[in-house]
Amino acid sequence: MFTKRFLPLFVKVACPILTLLLASVGIQAQEKTDLQPGTLKQILERLDRLEKQNHELADEVHALRTELAAARGPVLGQPAQAPSAGASPPPPPEAPLEERIQVAEQRAADLSQEKVEASQRFPISLTGMVLFNAFLNGKNAAGDENPTTASATSGPTTDGATVAQTVLGLRFESPKALWGAQVNGSVFFDFYGGDGTSLGHTARLRTADIQFDWANTSVTVGQDKPLIAPRDPFSLAQVEVSPFTAAGNLWLWSPQVKVQERFKCGDDSGLRAQLGVYEMGGTYMSETYTDSPIYSNSSVGSSAGPALEGRFEFWHKFGERKRIDVAPGFHTAQTTENGVSAPSRLFSFDWFANP
Repeated sequence: MFTKRFLPLFVKVACPILTLLLASVGIQAQEKTDLQPGTLKQILERLDRLEKQNHELADEVHALRTELAAARGPVLGQPAQAPSAGASPPPPPEAPLEERIQVAEQRAADLSQEKVEASQRFPISLTGMVLFNAFLNGKNAAGDENPTTASATSGPTTDGATVAQTVLGLRFESPKALWGAQVNGSVFFDFYGGDGTSLGHTARLRTADIQFDWANTSVTVGQDKPLIAPRDPFSLAQVEVSPFTAAGNLWLWSPQVKVQERFKCGDDSGLRAQLGVYEMGGTYMSETYTDSPIYSNSSVGSSAGPALEGRFEFWHKFGERKRIDVAPGFHTAQTTENGVSAPSRLFSFDWFANP
């Protein structure tokens, strides 16, 4: 009974299982049959290529991480990693955008300031001195604040103070050569113009020049003292006019043109030859210094043409500091007063020694 009842059921269940087993065995046999030796070799080669590409990608990722870490800087608490041998150093990190904007604005402000100072971009420097003078003049000063001569008659003593002898100047020097010459110059002012009262002073031009310098030649145009009187006594009490003016010091500033040629006689000696055309004209001398012995003749300056001046300076050095200069010079001009022509001839000699 048991056999008869369960045999059909066993057959029904066993047949499908047997069919599946036979199918799986057939599939395995087919797969073993399809996998030929050539196919296995291709699969292994492909696996080798994939593995090689993975190594290359890993190296590139490592290099990118190293460059990124160097650009960001070392992390706090971690030492900086040294680049691998043979690898090129990473480029320097770029400044932040805000910092670059600030630098650009500062440069623009600097350029704008330079443009205000000099339209031709010449370097200009401010120089001079603020000078305060207190004075006490005796009875023979004729009541003048800054007398140049002593009066023959006695008068009241005078005292006071002034800052009008303050001197301000500008110097400039071209950064580029013009016609092969370096260009430089200056202009100086004081405040001794006007009526002489404390609130009546105005700016007054003292000296001004533009100089062109070549290797051995210089050309200067401007307003300066005479060529034959290059050396002045120096005193902070006498800035309006040069000391010893009435004693013959030819200090007066006038327009002129000068040419200088330099000759070297070895390393320690040389000659500076100077020629200039000096403007004598103007009644300023005769009106202002008629009491001076050198300007006592009223014809001086009434109608004077330009003067020709020359100076020849011989110099010699003794080592680095010792030096001696000797310089003869001449001045020649023609002056006319009321139709009468009067020649002016002058010979000069100056020297300098630094023992």
